[in-house]
Amino acid sequence: MSDGGRLLPMAEAARPPKAEPVFARVAIVGLGAIGASIGLAVRQAWPDVLIVGVDRKDILQQAVHLHAIDVGANDLVVAADVQLIVLAASDRDNARILPAIAEYVAGECVITDVGAAKGEICAAAKDLPPNLVFVDGTPDADAGGRGLESARPDLFVGRTWRLGGGNDVAAHRTRLEAFVRGLGATPIA
Repeated sequence: MSDGGRLLPMAEAARPPKAEPVFARVAIVGLGAIGASIGLAVRQAWPDVLIVGVDRKDILQQAVHLHAIDVGANDLVVAADVQLIVLAASDRDNARILPAIAEYVAGECVITDVGAAKGEICAAAKDLPPNLVFVDGTPDADAGGRGLESARPDLFVGRTWRLGGGNDVAAHRTRLEAFVRGLGATPIA
């Protein structure tokens, strides 16, 4: 409304609440461009999610400073109570790390990766205990550089994210698809 050509002050419209997080506690193992971008995108989509990082101390300090993670350590023990683990290290490291997760995570947990090579990691997933569900994943995203300094929260917006097979995929795939959509990507088989 106006009063003689002047605009009257109005209350700012309330912003819609953020969507409920798919996973309340997420761990990212490997905080390079893709891993840190996942952390930043999670922070943007669901500000209350606890984001745990696993990497070297110097990388963890930078990731905390950038708000890509909340806490971190160079040991998987820090991920003991998370609901989702994203393996974002090198393909070889991801295949080596995957079986070790069973030593630290006793509760139900979905595990995914972001690597291109699937042979080794899918073979390792076959030996996981029933509480750990692996769904392989590959986001079609290029950060344009390597390392944490190339990370950005919009990296996955409008991109596809391939989700493949794994152990007991059908029961947990819907949650992982919702997570990927929350990051702005489109999940595809």
